[in-house]
Amino acid sequence: MINIRYVISCVVAFSFFLSLPSLARAQTIEEVALGNASEAVYLVIDGPITEGFAERLGNTNVSDAQTILLNSPGGNVTEALKAGRMIREGGYTTKVGQMVTLTNETIFNKEIAPGQCASACAYLFIAGQSRDIDSLPFVGFHRFYFNDTFLGLLQGSAGQGFEIGTAGAQLMSGAIISYLVEMGIDARVFTDSSAFGKDQIKVFSTEDGLKYRIVTPRKFDTWFIEPYRKGILAASERLAALGPYDLVKQISTYCKYNGSEKKYYFLLTFEAINDDLSGLRDASARFVTANTPDELNNEANYKNIDSSYIKIWNQLKTGQMEIEVNASYVSELLKHNLFSIMLDVGRINGGYWYRSDVILKKEKSMISSSFDHCI
Repeated sequence: MINIRYVISCVVAFSFFLSLPSLARAQTIEEVALGNASEAVYLVIDGPITEGFAERLGNTNVSDAQTILLNSPGGNVTEALKAGRMIREGGYTTKVGQMVTLTNETIFNKEIAPGQCASACAYLFIAGQSRDIDSLPFVGFHRFYFNDTFLGLLQGSAGQGFEIGTAGAQLMSGAIISYLVEMGIDARVFTDSSAFGKDQIKVFSTEDGLKYRIVTPRKFDTWFIEPYRKGILAASERLAALGPYDLVKQISTYCKYNGSEKKYYFLLTFEAINDDLSGLRDASARFVTANTPDELNNEANYKNIDSSYIKIWNQLKTGQMEIEVNASYVSELLKHNLFSIMLDVGRINGGYWYRSDVILKKEKSMISSSFDHCI
């Protein structure tokens, strides 16, 4: 007869592994600042998840970080589940990437480069209160497996190795499924991943990543169109909660005629933090189009829009910011997959910006229609 307490003690003591084959590099946990703002501070977890990882994470002094940056081949799944609960309790955002050092900088001398979060690391990623959708292609799952110590234990278990192994696997399966449910993740993540061995990786599509809630939904909803006055207005409404430096609630696009001349506009509807908008009125704006997130983040690609092309007003604590752009900006937007538009203001005045997710073909068609049928 199998002693279930003995099996549980084996599972806890030796655990199961979820990892890619190489666990050679050392693990680091550190807070890194890429700038002065709190949003630019990351808690960086790099390297394999080894025994004692959850305790080390809990003992790490975190002052300003709101986002955890993950780069790991995986490792000890029991430690990952314990650490994941700590991440969720802390309300962190999770993102995949690695910090690299810039040789020509002296103060903020690091930047984020692509990384990987495979196997047990994926259970850290899904612990984020918010889970970066752009990280999904770098998050990989597969089934857990016995480490060498546990296999040796089974082989020396006087004929009970199979029963102990089966009971242990059932216990770990239950622990992982319970964890997924606790994190609000669809349990089909576990069943779909179980078809992939330790040398294989399951990467979920964007559609399945959203359906299974591996990543949080887009910050803004899909674009829609509606008739307005004599024309069409295209818009996208916010889904995620507002932040102190992220106050835009809706973005709209449309065109108007000034005599015979067609003018093109973006309208940012925002939460007005006070009735005095004087700190915004002389600000310029920036606009960028791109096909990849890296291109979107590259400030060299941004085009400046003078304050004379921006009109700002306030109605019942809802601000409106109308930004006129030229026809070439509209053309560039419709050729690319991503775009961003923002007002350049000091942080004391809040944050007013919109950054798109990948613009679907039908959404481009809606935006194009709003620039064809003027209001």
